Formats: sequence, structure tokens, C-alpha cells
Amino acid sequence: MHKNLFLFAVVLGCGSTKDLADSDSDGGSGDADTDTDADADIDTDIDTDTDADTDSDADTDVGACAGLWCQLDLGRDNSCAVDLDGNGDCWGQDADGQSSPVGSDWAMLAPGYKHTCGLLTDDTIACFGLNANQVATPPAGTFKWVTSGTYHSCAIATDDTLICWGGNADGETDAPAGTYKDVSAGFGHTCAIDSNDELDCWGKNDLGQTDYPAGTFAKIHAGNDRISCAVDFSGVTTCWGSYTDGQNNPPGTVFREIALGGFHGCGIRDSDDRVECWGSNFAGQQDIPQAFTAAHIAAGSTHTCAIDLSGNLDCWGNDGFGRIAHP
Repeated sequence: MHKNLFLFAVVLGCGSTKDLADSDSDGGSGDADTDTDADADIDTDIDTDTDADTDSDADTDVGACAGLWCQLDLGRDNSCAVDLDGNGDCWGQDADGQSSPVGSDWAMLAPGYKHTCGLLTDDTIACFGLNANQVATPPAGTFKWVTSGTYHSCAIATDDTLICWGGNADGETDAPAGTYKDVSAGFGHTCAIDSNDELDCWGKNDLGQTDYPAGTFAKIHAGNDRISCAVDFSGVTTCWGSYTDGQNNPPGTVFREIALGGFHGCGIRDSDDRVECWGSNFAGQQDIPQAFTAAHIAAGSTHTCAIDLSGNLDCWGNDGFGRIAHP
């Protein structure tokens, strides 16, 4: 029943070289110090960035598939998509098995840093990759949405309650009670939209990434440059938290969909389906293909991928680990 779910968030990275030095301790993963990922091209500078989307993260609206692809999300160093037949396809970093989905019954995939979780068509969650702090051991039950941060994941159950698991160094898995419409896991923090369309954030708050604004919102994204963004019902984006690369200063454009990465954000303009980005472009993550119009978009630490209006995948930005070498 969820084959047409879309994920347009994600995830991830740190905002400065100072942040990179301590990102492993922030996420709460016992394996972080043994990371050997800092061996690929540009990643020697940013490899301790976080996530992924990360954040894995967006809203739970149901829509039609765009061509061959029904869902797209990016992690810190990898990318995942689900096709019309429910096959999961991931590319990029796979040192811990985080890009190796099995089976053809996926509704959505939510890559994080060294793990990926996904929702199956029977509404249960399956995870793969490194299982530090039991982050790849999902809860039992049935769910309608899942999101992965750097070292933790969260999900919305079929009764609209929240559950989070994995690393909890900063309280990022301490999900509040109540019912929720959307949730996004970032780098040591989590944000959600409750049943009244109001925001709630918890976890690490060193740069104000959980100091959410008042108001009502339609979509939420928790990035991993210690930043969060939300889209209101008029399509206007508001961001708070880290400001090192201008990623907390989105344009006043009306977007129908946005994606939040580690150093940048991107959105699909409601007026013409063109992609517009903000923040850092040091790895080419804002180098949008000419005349590109998008159906869906996702952002990783230093790369961006989208499904165009013809249903084709395209990616741009940092290709370390082959993260933009899409199928």
C-alpha cells in the first residue's frame, strides 16, 4: 500500500571543518572512531560529515510514481531509490552494507550514515548496514513512514505515534508522546510535525537546530549541518540552526518540495518545476543540469539527486564512493 510514497529529504553533513573533527562523538555511535571512509577524493575534507538524511527526511504524502522510480532518498555517502516493482537500488558507499538492499518488496528506503532502513510493502521496517547501538535493529509493528539520521532512525507507526532507535548521545531518540504527521532524523537531533501541524524538535541543540519556530507547517527536514528547515502551507521555507554556508537562508521562493543536505538545500519551484538551491556549492552540489525540471529531489552531504519529469534519475555534486553514479 506504500509503493507510491515519496521521500524528499535528506540528510546531512557538518557545516565546518571544526565540526568534522568531533562529529563521531556527536552521533553516539560506538563504531565511529574506527571509520575508514576518509579515503575518497573530496571526502578527505568532509568525510566525518554526517548523514545523510540524511536525513533521510520529508513528508508522508502519497503520490504517483514518476516514470520508473517511485521513491528517492540520499544518505551521507550513498543514495537509494525504489522502482515501480518495489526493487530497492542503492549506490555509493557500501563498506558496511548500507547500500545492499535485498528483495523486491520495498515501499521506501531511508539511508543514513552507515545504515539504511526502509519500509516494506507489508508496513514493517527492515534495516541493513552497521548495527552500532542497534540502529539496524528496527522495532516490531507496522508503520507508515521511516527516516534515518546519522546514528539513529525514527518511524511513524500506523497509529501515528513516534518511535526512535539507535544512538542517543543527545536525546535524539527520546521521541515525545502524541500523534504525528511527519518526522525527520538528522545529526544528533530529530524534528517532527504533530497532528496539529505544529513543530517539535529534540536532541542536540548546540547551534539552535531544535529551536523551532511557531506556526503550522506541511513538511519538516532535519539536516546534519546542525540545521533544520520546514515548509509552511504556502510553500515558504523557514530554516534554523547552523549558518556557516548560508544553508539556513533559503530564498523566498515558493517550493512544492525541498531537500536539505549537509551544506546545502534545494527545492523544486512550484511555478515551473525548476530546481533552485542555496548554501554551499564547493562540491558542485548546486550545479543543476541545464533546463532540468524535477518531479522529486533529495540531498546528501555534498551531492544532490532528483527524478525529472520524464521519470529519469539524475545526480550531481561530489562523486566520492560513486554516490552520483545512479542506475
